[in-house]
Amino acid sequence: MRVCRWVTAVEWLVLAALLPLVLLPSPVRAAALLVIPLVWLARWGATGHLVPPTPVDWSLLGLLLMALVSEYATYDMANSLGKLMGLVYGVAVFYAVVQWVGGAPRRLWWGVAVLYAAVLGLAGASLVLFGWMGSVPGLAGLQALVPAQAAALVPAGGAVNPNEVAGALLWLLPLAALLAGTAVFRFRSLARRFHWWGAALLVLLLAGTAVGLLGVLVLTRSRGALLGMAAALVLMGVVGLTAVSRKLAAALVVGGLALLAAGVMVVGPERVTAVVAAQAGLDSGDPLNTLAGREEIWSRAIYGLQDFPFTGMGMNNFRQVVHILYPLFLVSPDTDIAHAHNHWLQAGLDLGIPGMIAYMALWLGLAWMLWQAWRQARDGWLRALALGFAGCLAAYFVYGLVDTVALGARPGFVFWGLVGLIAALHRVGNGERGTGNEER
Repeated sequence: MRVCRWVTAVEWLVLAALLPLVLLPSPVRAAALLVIPLVWLARWGATGHLVPPTPVDWSLLGLLLMALVSEYATYDMANSLGKLMGLVYGVAVFYAVVQWVGGAPRRLWWGVAVLYAAVLGLAGASLVLFGWMGSVPGLAGLQALVPAQAAALVPAGGAVNPNEVAGALLWLLPLAALLAGTAVFRFRSLARRFHWWGAALLVLLLAGTAVGLLGVLVLTRSRGALLGMAAALVLMGVVGLTAVSRKLAAALVVGGLALLAAGVMVVGPERVTAVVAAQAGLDSGDPLNTLAGREEIWSRAIYGLQDFPFTGMGMNNFRQVVHILYPLFLVSPDTDIAHAHNHWLQAGLDLGIPGMIAYMALWLGLAWMLWQAWRQARDGWLRALALGFAGCLAAYFVYGLVDTVALGARPGFVFWGLVGLIAALHRVGNGERGTGNEER
């Protein structure tokens, strides 16, 4: 029993040691993930459960089971291995976050600080190491300053698409913006707790982080991500306004929808579609980034779902199979189509329709937990946290309609950390306390 408690206590160290292996996957390194079920068995011995119970347990079980089933259909296990490792590791991160936070608000805020550090680290690494900073006007010269030893850490072909970086930024940016605004609004209460200089430093840090992340988002030139950020700001504004006046919030929503409908009727649906496509970046000369090109990719993804409804193609195989089974007319066969440019379709291609359903159930479960956390929050800061998390999910959802960070992708462990914090916030709101290592 003492050994089980000790293993459970060092779970974070185990996951930290496994992270480099997940970022640089190989068949030999994949065997190291067998440590994860051993840690869960130790938790069972220490606490009586394999994983801390959450409302999305069945959804995650469905994803893991369908990940195994999809490997039956994959034509190349090595091609799918990296994504499979990333998904398994991400679920382990989720449960580690929930276990560590338990029901302790202080640990929840420490977890938020780690989320800040992880997203800032991803943003910095993408700028410095992964080869797209040179495409940004005015920053190309900075790439030459990157030490050769650091650049050598990036595997061949390991460049990160700026659109993927933009998607990862959305896992924090709406929350960062809301917390910065809340800190300014509640400056007096912060000053009473941390003194005026401590409160001022905190506001500067929060505001500087939000502005910096927004700047990187702009540099990615991902209009889909910018649309997602705009949707998050609208959602947070409307929901936040309900705390002041529900009638006013309802009137603004109804009025806005009426104006939108009137605008569509006056301008015309086709013109509106063209404008939205332009704002989403689907009007460029590159066929892959045109609305017609995306529609062609989406149609091929639907063909794939029809041909592989139960097993999917296997994780990460759409990029290979699409050119063989479903040739495209607008996009060159030499173009690497990494995913279906839609997170729902990509989940179905990777894990089959049952896996897509499990993925949908995960999103519904997260929305329900955030709604409960918003209603049951004991103070304004927890409410702000719930609303900020909701903004992050809304932003990524909108972004995911035209692009995606596929399940199991390298930066995906940050998304699972965000999901774990949402489940932990729900437990804090319910007044629950975890077992094993929560604050006393």
